[in-house]
Amino acid sequence: MKIFEFLSVFALCEGKQIWSWGKKCFEATVIDDFDIERYKGQWNEVARYPNNFQDEAGQCNRATYTERDDISVKVNNTQIIERDGVREANGAFGQAVQEIDDKPNWLTVTFNLESGFANWISRLFTSKGNYKMMGTDYDNYAVVLSCQRYWFITVEQAWFLARDPNFPKSDQFREVLDEAVEDWGVQEDLLVYSDHSDCSWDINTQFDWGDV
Repeated sequence: MKIFEFLSVFALCEGKQIWSWGKKCFEATVIDDFDIERYKGQWNEVARYPNNFQDEAGQCNRATYTERDDISVKVNNTQIIERDGVREANGAFGQAVQEIDDKPNWLTVTFNLESGFANWISRLFTSKGNYKMMGTDYDNYAVVLSCQRYWFITVEQAWFLARDPNFPKSDQFREVLDEAVEDWGVQEDLLVYSDHSDCSWDINTQFDWGDV
């Protein structure tokens, strides 16, 4: 099992994923009054770190959070990808759960994968509170960071979300980004900005959006 986990970590670090040797994770913010009810709804991903599970060519990346129960929400992540002139909508479904009572903004996010083995692998490398809401005003922006250490390897993820896809053009975005760089060590030069210029797609390629 240890050898398998070790090899899996190296597989995780293939591709575009941001990782480093021996780096300490950022000091995560605790928002005592984080309100998951106010956080629900649609968010547009406006910038992120590269990762291995979002298509580089994806456009109009969105996350929609809807009712599940008192301590969790359903997650519906979607994006549009153009292949051979056809714009396809695809995505992933999951859940975000408040598993740590005294850290309500540290959510555990898992996704419902088609393969039982893939689900097992995903949960094997998912620690409690892996989705850390570092800052949000609920109406305009949210900053989400994740940092997990596997032996001597540190894997980092970052997302900047906004209700309005044009938020990066605002002065407030610059303020939010500066705070993330200064306080949490976000590396601005690594960010990939999302394209929301054309969010149309061929309806015949639409995947099952679920009940959100």
